[in-house]
Amino acid sequence: MKQIVLLALPIITLISCKKSEIPNTTIKKSIVQINQKATEVSYAEGELGTIVYVSGYNSEIDNWKYMYNMQDGRYGFFTYNRPGVGNSANVIGSRNAMVITKELKEVLEAVHAKPPYILVGHSMGGIYARLFYHQYPSLVKGIVLVDATHERQLDSLMTMIPTDKRNEFSIILEEQLKQALSVMPEGSVKEEFRANFKDNYAIIKNYPRITTLPIAVLTSIKPSAEEPAPIKAIVEALHQEWAVAAGSKGWFSATSKSGHYIQLDEPKLVRSGIEWVLNQ
Repeated sequence: MKQIVLLALPIITLISCKKSEIPNTTIKKSIVQINQKATEVSYAEGELGTIVYVSGYNSEIDNWKYMYNMQDGRYGFFTYNRPGVGNSANVIGSRNAMVITKELKEVLEAVHAKPPYILVGHSMGGIYARLFYHQYPSLVKGIVLVDATHERQLDSLMTMIPTDKRNEFSIILEEQLKQALSVMPEGSVKEEFRANFKDNYAIIKNYPRITTLPIAVLTSIKPSAEEPAPIKAIVEALHQEWAVAAGSKGWFSATSKSGHYIQLDEPKLVRSGIEWVLNQ
């Protein structure tokens, strides 16, 4: 029983994406009104299109600080704090991937971010980036996935549990989720956390693998207390599937030098992925 409980905890952390320690930043931010709600953005125009940084769960604009310092001047950049994060106001209602994808398009339009977009999705932001492409394919030039959440992540991790213990594990996992939600304040961040487990995997499973768009996949294989080596190995194999599915349009890189926030630990690696997409 103890081993099952210990496995449930890192799975919850892996899916929800624990906030990182954010370095001091000089990223310029502003507030725009979306549906009469304050939304904090950072944006600069570009001639050829826009690199759109899509943050993971409860992650702030500042997590992309080092990427902003490495921008290609031909392309603009954009990111925003989703409702309830930073200085963005809370909103009412569901915060699943379909809602967030629609919202991302609205914010891009509000700041007049020029397409095509290169979507750089970290953690759960990878699901949002891929769904954005499926919803608006004509707007997207390519995708970079940064240690992104895979829709079969939980299914694959369940294979680590003996068959006769899986029902017990599911009950424990559900109890852990309820406990986590019970201590979170009401608002958009809580609803996004809820959707991460309840809706988002099912939503993205409805769409095919991306095979005709340049896609760079970066994965961390550095073990941690939250993500021990067996979990890292499963996630790495899942991440490789994205690149393989894209064939010659796919690029894969695994790193043992970075934790989950590769954009903070190895920003040059993320930049390499962006450059690879831009050159396709």
